[in-house]
Amino acid sequence: MTLLKHNKYMKLALKEAAKALELGEFPVGCVIVFNGKVVASGSRLGTASPEKRPSEIDHAEIRALKSLEENINHHKNINHHNGKNMNHHDGSDNGRDMCIDNGSNIDREIINIIPEECIIYCTMEPCLMCFGAIILSGIKQIFYAFEDPMGGGTSCNLGELPILYRESGIKVVPYLFREESLKFFAQFFSRKNNFYWKNSFLEQYTLKEANYIIQASETDN
Repeated sequence: MTLLKHNKYMKLALKEAAKALELGEFPVGCVIVFNGKVVASGSRLGTASPEKRPSEIDHAEIRALKSLEENINHHKNINHHNGKNMNHHDGSDNGRDMCIDNGSNIDREIINIIPEECIIYCTMEPCLMCFGAIILSGIKQIFYAFEDPMGGGTSCNLGELPILYRESGIKVVPYLFREESLKFFAQFFSRKNNFYWKNSFLEQYTLKEANYIIQASETDN
């Protein structure tokens, strides 16, 4: 796949992050692509309410993987149904399926989805939970935008882990549209009413990195 294509899909992940930010959520977005089509997407939930404990389950990657799972199972159900009704073919194209659309970025029409041939695009480096879930899903390639210096999981040494992870063959490509993603996180942490990871190392690192970019831009001008 060309760099232009990878850029296209990361931009869609950034749209998911923008949706989260508009809702007051931690701005992480994610899309999963198969055969040039977006087959699943997700954005962060569970971080906007000051009255509730933040959810550490509803990460964008987990929600996208759940969407992927639903679409795969939906297609299997369609195939099973069509198999039972082969003698009642009405001339329509039953070889294709319609993906469940839980996000505006999902391509509605798709053929059998093969997780091992999917690519996942995340606006932030996946944490250990999400990294493990991605590996278990069978996906072999991750692109992410902004690093997570506090909780990122992709730098862990898979060679020292059990065989399921050690031989996963996962490939990680960092920093695609890093600056664009960083701007979203800087906006989030600059809000006075934000409480999620308030005063954390992640907040300090993010605002410091954003300030570097502003200073560099002013120097260039």
